[in-house]
Amino acid sequence: MKNDAILLTQYEKYGVLKREDFVQCFIDEMDINLSFVGRYNEWLAEQGDAGFTADWEELVKQLDPVEAVRATYYGRFSMGDDWFTFDGYQNIESYTDRRLVKEMKGNTDFLSWLIEKDDLIDWEKADRIIEEANELVKKGY
Repeated sequence: MKNDAILLTQYEKYGVLKREDFVQCFIDEMDINLSFVGRYNEWLAEQGDAGFTADWEELVKQLDPVEAVRATYYGRFSMGDDWFTFDGYQNIESYTDRRLVKEMKGNTDFLSWLIEKDDLIDWEKADRIIEEANELVKKGY
């Protein structure tokens, strides 16, 4: 974690800081970028969803020509975009780098999975911080 301090004011009304609050603080500080696409694809595969590729031809090769035309026509597709995937209807959907990063940042299930899978939080240290923060709240800080 970048900082060992937590702003308590956002938790004072609850009177106690929990692990979920700590995880949310950690998620808020995470620097999600395109280097996480591989991990995102791994999580999507576990969910049974299609992953992202930078090569749209790779997707089109999986389809017969009529299906390829249909998938691009009905999908949200632009050849100028950077990433491509199948949506829930087997249409090709394209994403800019920015849109894909925004999707990854906004997917709390993925981020929670990533934290757990990659053991990103030192829970011994986190529990100590949570306990100290709760003591400060009890003292009225």
